[in-house]
Amino acid sequence: MRPNSVTLLCFALAVVALGVAVPGSAQTALPRAIKHPDSVDCFAVHAGTSCQAFNDMLQAGKFTTMLTQPASKTFVCFRQQENAFVVVHYDLPVQWELPLEQPEQRPKRNGQEVDVVEAGTNMTIVEYKESARAMSLRVDLLWSKAQGDSDRDAMAGTRGNPSVTVTGKQLVVNLSHMNNAGTSRVTDYSLQINRLTKRFAEQLPVAKSEATTQRASVGENGYCSDFSPAAIR
Repeated sequence: MRPNSVTLLCFALAVVALGVAVPGSAQTALPRAIKHPDSVDCFAVHAGTSCQAFNDMLQAGKFTTMLTQPASKTFVCFRQQENAFVVVHYDLPVQWELPLEQPEQRPKRNGQEVDVVEAGTNMTIVEYKESARAMSLRVDLLWSKAQGDSDRDAMAGTRGNPSVTVTGKQLVVNLSHMNNAGTSRVTDYSLQINRLTKRFAEQLPVAKSEATTQRASVGENGYCSDFSPAAIR
């Protein structure tokens, strides 16, 4: 065997042993596994049709991007009287800043007054009926907490209508309008979620064809499922 043939043979063996790609050979990259959120246990949330509709949309990839978004929180509340559910999604505060003005009464820690820090995020509230998007709201949240406190102790609210409040124990949404006389506000929609028990109470307007002076809204009660990216495998 001639020297140049020996050299080529050694090179070929080295390529095979080390897995080095030679020019002209294509290597197919393995696709990265997509982390899909788990389906909701419909028995646990005491919901049938509405929960199954959400799971079908979930498995089709409808909510994957939203539910796997870092630093966010999502509640999906299932109605029991109709095939409908409400998705409440909001970003969690990440970057805190000192506001231009401090409140007159600042919080105290260890007997000393400390500054209040704030952060702004967004919240979306979307209603799905028969697997189709219906009502939707988008609001700006203003978070606040005492400087040095854990983010878990932060509270959020809105300025104006709709009114939204987020604390460690509950989430409350209230959409209203001024009555014809201009003397008081009338509730158009309300949602209250107990973040500890995952139970929710909802007040919905009745269609004009069904509304009466005695019954201008209808109530819904049930359970929500919450999603956190840290818990998604």
